Amino acid sequence: MPHADTPLRRHTLVTLTAAGWEAACARD
Repeated sequence: MPHADTPLRRHTLVTLTAAGWEAACARD
């Protein structure tokens, strides 16, 4: 898998980041 900034890679990163924010907000 190339380390290119593909749409799928970007979507995965955004999804993981959003999930992280949700978890952080839920913990508060």
